[in-house]
Amino acid sequence: RETAESDSVGGGWFAVMEGAGRVLLPLTISRPLEKEVMICYETVQGTATPGEDYIPVVDGRVTIKAGETSSNDIAIVVLDDDIVEEDENFWVRLTTVSDGAVIGKVA
Repeated sequence: RETAESDSVGGGWFAVMEGAGRVLLPLTISRPLEKEVMICYETVQGTATPGEDYIPVVDGRVTIKAGETSSNDIAIVVLDDDIVEEDENFWVRLTTVSDGAVIGKVA
């Protein structure tokens, strides 16, 4: 039986150059489930400015298909400009997950 207590969804840390165009963020689940898992996410401002350094996401959604353990579907557009800047950051927060998994660190 699949339970929310034993199955978790998580991601990791990524770095890209401003001219990369976009960053693909993979998610993993601790083990394959019998049904698909939908994860909702949003960007959270750090030192990077939304709309100037990246395109903010308010209600993004990605699905890990039944029987799979990962997805590369979170794509965040990174904007390029001619301004020389220090390293900047933003965050992607996983906000909700469908039944069968919980948001957490995958062991």
